[in-house]
Amino acid sequence: LLPSAEPEQPRPMPASKPLASSRILLVHGDMLMRATLNDALRDMGHRVEEARSGADALSRLSKASFDVLVTEQNLPVMSGLQLAAAAQRVVPGMKIVVTAARGQLPRSAQAFLILDKPFGRAELAHVLTLPMPAAAAVPDAA
Repeated sequence: LLPSAEPEQPRPMPASKPLASSRILLVHGDMLMRATLNDALRDMGHRVEEARSGADALSRLSKASFDVLVTEQNLPVMSGLQLAAAAQRVVPGMKIVVTAARGQLPRSAQAFLILDKPFGRAELAHVLTLPMPAAAAVPDAA
C-alpha cells in the first residue's frame, strides 16, 4: 500500500483466525492514502467510514458504532495516539490500530495494535485479526 525504498519481501505471518466483516473508522490526513486504504479494507469485505482528522473521528465515534479504528500517527492537531486514547475512553473495548513508521511511536503505543509503515494488504489484513494487547489500559495521550 505504501511505497518502499526496498523491494517488498513477504513477511511470515503467524496463523490467525479470519476476521468477519467489520465496521471500520479509517482516519488519515492524506486523501490519496485514505482512499487507498479504504479500497483495500472494502476489498477485504469491511464496511468503512472515513475521517480526515482526530476531531472528525471523535465526532463520528459519538454518533455511530464501529468495531475498529484505524488511524495514522501523524494527524494534524491531534496525533493518532491522542485520538486512540480518547477513542478508547469513548468506546471501551474497540479494536484500535495505529500506523506509523517503524520506531516512531512512544512506549504508550503498546496499548494499541501497531502497524509499521510501509505495509501491504497482507499486513493490514493480519493486524485486523489480532486481539488488542492484554495491557490495553488507556495511556496518557502522547
